[in-house]
Amino acid sequence: MRFFGILAAHPEARVRALADTINDPEMDRDTFCFFVLVRGAKSPAKLYVINSAMTIFAVNLTMINKNDESVLNLTKMTPEQKAAIQYQPSSFTTFYKHVFAHMKNKGIAFEQANFTGIKGTSFSLIYFHYFNPNLTLSPLHSLQHRLF
Repeated sequence: MRFFGILAAHPEARVRALADTINDPEMDRDTFCFFVLVRGAKSPAKLYVINSAMTIFAVNLTMINKNDESVLNLTKMTPEQKAAIQYQPSSFTTFYKHVFAHMKNKGIAFEQANFTGIKGTSFSLIYFHYFNPNLTLSPLHSLQHRLF
């Protein structure tokens, strides 16, 4: 649900539409538009949609605001504040495994391994480059990275 919450909060209407619930013609029940759009035979267009959605998920996934249920506004935070609420790469690996397992249950043929060959634009590579600046901004991340 955090995956679809992040997509639903995106400023672009096309991305928000992926989190809309629609009637699934094959299952005759409501499901997310994302599942209906990327289900079936693999194609470059579906690969692009999933990679884009996973990139948006990676860049916007932060630790939950413990004080209340509100969404954190990243645009008003300093780089140090943003770094402090970022998950470690190992946590992202766990999140991705859960998302791809759920997609498999919904009939989506793509697996996480299908995205490793996308040079320069794979969601995992984009996250890696996005996370690197956090290592210098967050003492906790730097310490854990050195221990690793």
